[in-house]
Amino acid sequence: MLGTGYETEFSIWNYLCPNLSGQHRTAEGAPMTEPYRVPAVRAAAAVLRALLARQSGRGASQAELVKATGISKSSMHHLLATLVDERMVVRHERTREYTLGPMLVALGAVATAQTTILAAAREALAPLAADHGLSFAVAHRTAPDRVEVVERFYPPQDVHVGVMLGAEFGPFDGALGKCILADMDPDEAEALVRSHPLHRHTERTITDASALLAEVEHVRRAGWAASRQELNDNNAVSARVTGPSGRAEAFVFALGFPSQLTDSRIVSVGNLLRDIAIEIGGECRAPQTDYNGDGTAQRSASRTRAKERA
Repeated sequence: MLGTGYETEFSIWNYLCPNLSGQHRTAEGAPMTEPYRVPAVRAAAAVLRALLARQSGRGASQAELVKATGISKSSMHHLLATLVDERMVVRHERTREYTLGPMLVALGAVATAQTTILAAAREALAPLAADHGLSFAVAHRTAPDRVEVVERFYPPQDVHVGVMLGAEFGPFDGALGKCILADMDPDEAEALVRSHPLHRHTERTITDASALLAEVEHVRRAGWAASRQELNDNNAVSARVTGPSGRAEAFVFALGFPSQLTDSRIVSVGNLLRDIAIEIGGECRAPQTDYNGDGTAQRSASRTRAKERA
């Protein structure tokens, strides 16, 4: 299914950057079996690593980068011009040297915050499973409308609700789905809900678009979402943690049997997760909306007070 343009690019980069092509060969010249990697991306990464290795913030000339990476002079010229256009590299006219660019500062800040958010979420949720007898988990965003479970904590009881690491959820999947929709622009979320068939997972799944949008609006006001046997036979509560982008970077949620996670406990656990999400967002210096039960703004409650209320 790959077109000739892709094959041509591969051949050119094999010629220009044979040591970065990712197509390793045996001593007899036969290609070794391994996953394909894009040579141009490998070359760009090599340039960035070479600049990163420069001590005391010193720049590097094109000739020095050619020597450090093994990339040909003509390829290096085009790579650097492209990286400059993308603000990943800066060319200093006086010295004709190159240094890392401002776009990498923004990318690094977001990557650091994402890592910090997940670490803070793990720390906050770890003790809750034993304290509340429920399963707690952390998911991170993998696409604008998809999240993936990356951590889970189970209570000491033998019988509990489980969730698979790596499990993915979309905008129509219970409590997490409602949080995904609440995180979208309202018009975008409404268009998605009204244009998408709402499949029935259980007899309690919300299949009316207006009813689901009303639930999503409640999530925006309250700061947490609930699923009462809407995705499966269990109940769930979820809250979103906002990252530097202003959108949710992580989601914290709780799972329990209906006999454990009753209507009254759904509210208290929802408030707990909301306050934890607010605190994590604050710790990570992320813009985070604060909520209380009637939707008006309030200051973030401490995690200790939140645990006491739950």
